[in-house]
Amino acid sequence: MSKFEKYEQTCEKMKQQNYHQEDHILSMVYCNTMGLLFPLPPLLFVGIVYYLRWGSFSLAISPVGFIIGLFATVIIHELLHGLAWSRFCEDGFSDVRFGINQGMPYCHCTQPLEKKHYLIGALTPVFVLGTLLFAASLIFPNSTLFALTMINILLAGGDMIIAGRVLRLSEAAIIDHPNLPGFVAFTKKESTASPN
Repeated sequence: MSKFEKYEQTCEKMKQQNYHQEDHILSMVYCNTMGLLFPLPPLLFVGIVYYLRWGSFSLAISPVGFIIGLFATVIIHELLHGLAWSRFCEDGFSDVRFGINQGMPYCHCTQPLEKKHYLIGALTPVFVLGTLLFAASLIFPNSTLFALTMINILLAGGDMIIAGRVLRLSEAAIIDHPNLPGFVAFTKKESTASPN
């Protein structure tokens, strides 16, 4: 079964269980614009702390080290999504799919998750990778580590956008859209009391 067929099956199952489906699909223009704005506060914080620690920004970045580090962290980023989400899935890692879409790796959770569990999975990569790389760049005066910290925070802009949208919702079951940027929220319909 394809990931889209699995998604449609899950949506239908939720509706049969008296859930209301609400799509939260984001346009590419919105993603490209807000994906740059959302990471700005953490980027500024990281930049200021790094400057206070070392007193300058060096452009002496190792091209080979940066490319290898970027490739590795992009893959680790998606694995961290999967590991975090799988903790809250009924069938664990079997409910998580990985793939390549338009040249970029992705992670897709096929099961609806509680709001808090979805947020944990969405933000785990930026917290883990961002924190570890940033801590390393403060211990070792290495411009490549700092550049990887910044790019990993920037690349998590999409995750931050999604998290921001999810936070606005009341309690809901959240499922990734398999093909488009965004998610679907399921809320329980209020039962209507039958007249006497």
